[in-house]
Amino acid sequence: MKAAIYTALLLSVSTSALAGDWVFQLQSDYSVKVVQEGGSSEFGQGVLSFRDDSAKTLGVRITPAGVGQCNNGMLTGGPDLDALKIQLSAMTKIGAHGTDVQCGDIYETTDADYIALKNKVPVMHLAPEKLSPAFYRSAARRVLIGNVTFFADGKEQTSNSIYLDTAPALVDQPVLSAAFSTTSIFTIGDVGPFMDASNNLQLTVTKTKYASVDALNYTLRFESLQKGGDQYLLKSSLEEAWIPYLVAVQGKNIGPADIYHGTLPAGSATSSALDIKLSIAGKNTRGMKAGARLNDTLTAVITPEV
Repeated sequence: MKAAIYTALLLSVSTSALAGDWVFQLQSDYSVKVVQEGGSSEFGQGVLSFRDDSAKTLGVRITPAGVGQCNNGMLTGGPDLDALKIQLSAMTKIGAHGTDVQCGDIYETTDADYIALKNKVPVMHLAPEKLSPAFYRSAARRVLIGNVTFFADGKEQTSNSIYLDTAPALVDQPVLSAAFSTTSIFTIGDVGPFMDASNNLQLTVTKTKYASVDALNYTLRFESLQKGGDQYLLKSSLEEAWIPYLVAVQGKNIGPADIYHGTLPAGSATSSALDIKLSIAGKNTRGMKAGARLNDTLTAVITPEV
């Protein structure tokens, strides 16, 4: 028997972004795309800028917000999200090399009428094997990690937010795994016209590292290779003959059209072991050739409810 997992799409719960806000989106190939929501600056997509021709000094400051932190001059998402490190660079002249802006500090210039801020590394990639389970749990939705504030002559003028969004990378990732207690052929037992047969095993459903720490509801149904109508069927190895059998989960019979509802408790990598019972009524074998093997492939389909 085998266990198959079908996963539903993760929903991204988003905070509204103001014009020019930055969203660092983790893509399915683990590259990081910078999206500027609400419109781009005069210098194009992915650049935050401020212009004031009359000011004597212009300044910009990157500060952590939400779950963000400063780490060695770079902006990160705190301990759980520090796999992403953002180094920002300020430009005051077209074509000039940018100057690194240290997280938490104010960068000021007296020789420009504008400041343009961009991500120093145009193409960023994260190594998925280095991402901790906490990274996925914390970033399963858009989170605020920082703010960019522009100044003119020491006075605050405009502010933009910086978000981290991993939903594009996680949309196809399974949040559940499942396994039967046996991975080989499972024998229900000997059965005959005057002898019923049954056997028990367990199906363990577990959160993967992509799941949140919240309680997770799921559904369970079964697919039978030999299914006929509303019954699971076993096929004789000696003839074109089938007999029905029953599948019970936690003591309740579950037919091909039935769905079992379960819940995994809150926490990381929590699991639940379900008792499965397979049973055959001996009377249904009457008229079949003796000595036959009765076979079927039963697949458990687990779907998270979102």
